[in-house]
Amino acid sequence: MNIAIKNGIVITMDPIKSIFERGMVLIENNTISYAGEENNNLIQANVKVIDANGGIIMPGMVNTHTHIGMSLFRTLADDTADRLKKYLFPLEKKFVTPDLVYWASLYSLTEMIEGGTTTFADMYYFEDRVADAAIKAGVRGILGESILDFPAPDSKEPYGGFKYTEKFLESYSNHSIITPALAPHAPYSLDFENLKKTADLAEEWDIPILSHLSEMPFELTQIAKEFGISPVELYSKAGLLSPRMTAAHCIYVNDKDINLLKTSGTGVAHNVVANLKGGKGVSPALKMFDMGIPIGLGTDGPMSGNTMDLINLLGYTAKIHKLDNKNRTVMPPQKVVEMATIGGARALLAYTTKGV
Repeated sequence: MNIAIKNGIVITMDPIKSIFERGMVLIENNTISYAGEENNNLIQANVKVIDANGGIIMPGMVNTHTHIGMSLFRTLADDTADRLKKYLFPLEKKFVTPDLVYWASLYSLTEMIEGGTTTFADMYYFEDRVADAAIKAGVRGILGESILDFPAPDSKEPYGGFKYTEKFLESYSNHSIITPALAPHAPYSLDFENLKKTADLAEEWDIPILSHLSEMPFELTQIAKEFGISPVELYSKAGLLSPRMTAAHCIYVNDKDINLLKTSGTGVAHNVVANLKGGKGVSPALKMFDMGIPIGLGTDGPMSGNTMDLINLLGYTAKIHKLDNKNRTVMPPQKVVEMATIGGARALLAYTTKGV
């Protein structure tokens, strides 16, 4: 169906951030063919007209990092120390099933749709069921099966995520809205050889990579003790840093790390509310953004940030970076909205695959 959305304020993400106070967006054959001042002459007889009633018409939000199958665990052990290892991993081992992931994913997708999200990146278990939910909801997904060095809910053997991904890829490699990905969980949950294997398979299969990186204080200590380098340097050494990679968090990064991310073309998922709730700190996301690193916003999982609504994150993102930089002029709305939309698309390479 061809659609014209009119009588609204059109906010664009073009190079000069054009805004049309009385604007119109025309969609023809699933492609936006026009965004600008309202022009009724462009509306043909076969076009469905939607009156925005003075509302905002803007690009879809892109959630660059989440675990949507976790929504049924939301709020559990919120204030528990070392929640990941002491609570979350055992909880998942006991309760996560394909059906739970499917219904929890549908719940999360409903919340994301209501918040304007049109594309999301997910790394969890039973990602084929996440794909089923995303297809039913009509939301684009870059979906990565988690790869870990211990048995997971969908694998009795360590590193079973590799085989699961290969099977997942066979089913969804040419899908219109689903992009399979490799998802090595983190530098502390795979050995070096399997990190390298991930990088090699991503090249062979020509798919993206999703991973947590430089998120945990113990992560820095462990990697420094074992390799004498930072987690970002470890990923660079393993061949993981590239435009294929979207690295979630990147809180504990120094100038050398940031330069490695930039020169490699690696994307970054900034999960400001989840990081605040976890007491982990503030990523230097504004610095990375200003350096030209592809960076978008993420909610993280429903247990981490307690919300799947990216609109809810916009104000937090602006205010936290003003506080962190002790400067009220930084992170104006244009930058925040760019991160939430086209910035996330760049970070996920969605703009070169199936769109956003």
